[in-house]
Amino acid sequence: MFSITLRDLEITRQEPKESFSDFLTRWRTKAAKMIGRPSESEQVRMVIKNLQSKYLDHLESSGIDAFVRL
Repeated sequence: MFSITLRDLEITRQEPKESFSDFLTRWRTKAAKMIGRPSESEQVRMVIKNLQSKYLDHLESSGIDAFVRL
C-alpha cells in the first residue's frame, strides 16, 4: 500500500458522469489514507477546485470552509 500525497489529492478530479456526492465520498476516502492531512478548510478548497464546472461555478466563491457546509 502506498501513501497518499498532497499532490494525489490536488489532482483527484470529478469524473464527467460522477455525481457530486460520489466524488466527495471518493475524495474523502482518499484523503483519509493520507498521513498529515491539510486542514479541513484546505481540503474543502481542493475539493471545490476539482469539481465539474457546473458545481465549481456555484461553489467557488461561496466561502464554504467545512465539509458539513459543503
